[in-house]
Amino acid sequence: MRPLKPAEVSPSLPDETDWPARVTHGTPALLAYLDLEQRFRFANGTHRRWLGIDPQQLLGRRLIDVVGRRNHQLAGAALERAYAGHMASYEGELYNGGERRYAHGNFQPDFDADGRVCGIFTALVDITERRTLELQLHESEQRFFAAFQHAAIGMALTRPDGHFLRVNAAVCQMLGYREEELLQLDIASLTHPDDMAADAELMAQLLDGQRESYQLEKRNFHKDGRVVHILLSVSLVRDEQGAPLYFVSQVQNISQRKAFEDALHRERELAEVTLRSIGDAVITTDPQLCITSLNPIAEAMTGWNGIEAQGRPIEEIFQLFDAQHGHAVANPLRAAIEHNTIVDLAGRTLLRHRHGFDTPVEDSSAPIHDHAGNVIGGVLVFHDVSETRALALKMIHLTQHDTLTGLPNRSQLHDHIGQAIATANRRQQRAALLYIDIDNFKQVNELHGHAAGDRVLRAFTAQLHGCLPGDELLSRYGGDEFVVMLPHLESVGEAASLCQTLINHGEQTRVDGLSELSLRLSIGISVYPDDAIEPEDLLQHAETALVAVKAQGLHGYRFFTASMN
Repeated sequence: MRPLKPAEVSPSLPDETDWPARVTHGTPALLAYLDLEQRFRFANGTHRRWLGIDPQQLLGRRLIDVVGRRNHQLAGAALERAYAGHMASYEGELYNGGERRYAHGNFQPDFDADGRVCGIFTALVDITERRTLELQLHESEQRFFAAFQHAAIGMALTRPDGHFLRVNAAVCQMLGYREEELLQLDIASLTHPDDMAADAELMAQLLDGQRESYQLEKRNFHKDGRVVHILLSVSLVRDEQGAPLYFVSQVQNISQRKAFEDALHRERELAEVTLRSIGDAVITTDPQLCITSLNPIAEAMTGWNGIEAQGRPIEEIFQLFDAQHGHAVANPLRAAIEHNTIVDLAGRTLLRHRHGFDTPVEDSSAPIHDHAGNVIGGVLVFHDVSETRALALKMIHLTQHDTLTGLPNRSQLHDHIGQAIATANRRQQRAALLYIDIDNFKQVNELHGHAAGDRVLRAFTAQLHGCLPGDELLSRYGGDEFVVMLPHLESVGEAASLCQTLINHGEQTRVDGLSELSLRLSIGISVYPDDAIEPEDLLQHAETALVAVKAQGLHGYRFFTASMN
């Protein structure tokens, strides 16, 4: 069946203008006519070129004798169908001696005047080369999909409309679905609502040709409802005309990494709270002895706040002098880092405040190491050894806290809001500010007296504290106004739920010796970053929402909306 030489017109044709004969004998296909006994009545010239057989010698011979029993059996079903009066075809193996080839054959019945089959027309084409290419392509596809299916990371093919075309085993395991279940879903049904807009925007940029690929950290939902943090890498495959075909996505489960980051963040917050709460002053530096942080006691004793001091040399902030002779004393932290050891101050030493007065101090300096033991900075811990130290601590506390309730006062509120915003940013979540007011509290003072009113405020503060077991920040803003800062929200519904809890508990405030108080609360809510990104704006918007609650003549809570302005 393999062509023995290029197709050419038989020289026996008497007239080159006999086109039917020229086409019949020159076509690259075996054309023949078989009678009812499957004997050749016609065979074109291609038989000579492909099989090396003179077509004239085929006439009158039976098909089985020419092609052999094995080939005859392979095409037997198609031949039977053709002799039964139906168009038939065969595609598969045929043998030319010991050589296996692939062919495609069509068998057309021929009918006499009475409509009975009197023979069949046959046309056979050698498709061995095409078959070889198809097998190679199939093997290539099998290798690709085997690599796709068994890849260590999740992989998915997604249509431009967001529906899945194909997902591998890693994605199914990651999200808890079977493959057939995932193929019924789309990206939106698996993506956390707060992450969908960013993902959709990046996909739109891919479709518009604005970028070649993108990478995104996002949250997907597991089948059991829990959140799975993933790192998503996406590119777009287009056809030859540039039309989008499908997205190729690589998905890595980073939930464990996120858990580690959250744990590290909590440890860092705990360390910051500890440094702010301890009675000793603490200064940290980088390896070059430039300031990285000061806790509040260090700020008070040096006269520098943390922002101003950050990046400045330690000697500019922490200036030491000998108490007896007045000469400058070398900073012990420099020796601690140079020798990689703990160094204490020797003798009587004075710390000079930014504004010129001196305080006797004791100090300990040490290098800070990373997990491999490398020095990555230094820490100074010192304290005032004078009689004025206790007074200074009390003064710092009094300037930062409300004397009646012990809550942080408005002087610290701006910092509290800033800390909550920073926490929300690190966790990629929202934050909320709750502005709380006790409606008509002056009636309590008028009815029971101001001393009793103070007792009510202390009891009310205790009620609020009982509703805030976590890291929420409660401050007294003034009078009968309080502010709660929520540093991280999964949804705004959490803020609404907490407001209702605060209202329920706050209105149940009781004080011994006083009759039913019947307190009523109003709360205004602003959400970061939806309503504002600056602390002052968040506070102002929450106050605006509070005014809107009171304007209705009702107690309760309301979220800020732009229309309130």
